[in-house]
Amino acid sequence: MTGTASARPRVSPVVLILAATAISGGSGYLVLGLAAAFAEQPGAAFNYTNFSYFWSALYLVIGASGGVQQEITRATSPGSSAEDAARAGKPARLLAFALAVAAGLFVVLAATGPFWATRLFGDAGFGLIVPLALGAAAYILVASLCGALYGIVAWKALAVMIAIDGVIRLVAVGAVLLLGGGLDLLAWAVVLPFPAAIAIVAPWVAKRLRRDIVVDVGAGRLGWNVARTVVGSAATASIISGFPVLLGFSSPGTSAATLAPLLLALTLTRAPIVIPLLALQSYLIVHFRANASSTLRRFALLEAGVGLVALAATLLAYFFGPQVIALIWTSYDIERGMLAIIVASSALVAGLCVSGPALIAASRHLPYLAGWVVAAVGTVVALFLPFDLETRVASALLVGPVLGLAVHTVALVRASKPRETDPDRLG
Repeated sequence: MTGTASARPRVSPVVLILAATAISGGSGYLVLGLAAAFAEQPGAAFNYTNFSYFWSALYLVIGASGGVQQEITRATSPGSSAEDAARAGKPARLLAFALAVAAGLFVVLAATGPFWATRLFGDAGFGLIVPLALGAAAYILVASLCGALYGIVAWKALAVMIAIDGVIRLVAVGAVLLLGGGLDLLAWAVVLPFPAAIAIVAPWVAKRLRRDIVVDVGAGRLGWNVARTVVGSAATASIISGFPVLLGFSSPGTSAATLAPLLLALTLTRAPIVIPLLALQSYLIVHFRANASSTLRRFALLEAGVGLVALAATLLAYFFGPQVIALIWTSYDIERGMLAIIVASSALVAGLCVSGPALIAASRHLPYLAGWVVAAVGTVVALFLPFDLETRVASALLVGPVLGLAVHTVALVRASKPRETDPDRLG
């Protein structure tokens, strides 16, 4: 019997995180799909376009907040020595840091809400300011906890954290839809799972965090690194979860009936490729950091895998996608070529989701930031070009990510070449 425990097979952390992401992502799929279906019903208390804008606005802020998680992941690691134990006050500093950032974000969103709420959400806009601000602030705490769990490789707790958030959201939104609730109640159902997940997981891992975690930078340096990474994460979010909001701003004269099918297709078809890699950002940082000598080769292999998956998904979208969407949501119709472009663009965005962590792991914050900003600027500029809706959307989906991926790839190639002085390290 000796050695039985040690011989017991262990589940790969990638499998755990991907399984949790599949549960959370599947729950999100069902939320969006159910919302679209209920919005089709006669006398619905909300329309799908407004719900999509709220979802997109929230996850645009959440996507930007992902920079907090990435930097906390990079800065934290498990401690084991007596010297490490003497630095056990660090987790408290992380908590204070997270609370300060969350409070600041809430104040900014709540104070500026009156200037953008009605533009985004129409007459219901003012009622959505508080749930949006609270949800965004709560996610800062979620991101901080997840970053610390990644840093100390607490895979099981992290998987529970990821999965339970999506499941709670599905139950809450489903209940509101069945009860005929409007957009305001749906907004609360979307954001409340963030604090609920913290309340469930934090007590479970608090002792281990206090005992094990070591942070390699002070609060000032952490804040500076987070600020730069957040800018990159905001650019990331603007071309993924924030794309519907940008599309709405760039198409003020377009009817909701025209935009709704496009918004649904953007939300549903890009997720299978992009969302898993977004969920694995912190894992990829840890992976590249642990294999620094072979970063370029690992990057190339991962990009090849993403490309093969994207090619298969694009072909499926072109030949079968419009029929599937029309079968499930009868009032939503989208042209097959546009659907294929949406899916194909996912490969480019997914490529950025691989190159970004590789650069962060090597402390190359400047080219990381430059790549995502270039991608975001290219996307926004293309959306506001004086062309028809389809041309603008296709250009925005493809041009921005191509430019950003080129910047990241050049930076990774340069990083793989040893040199005596490397100015990028200063970024």
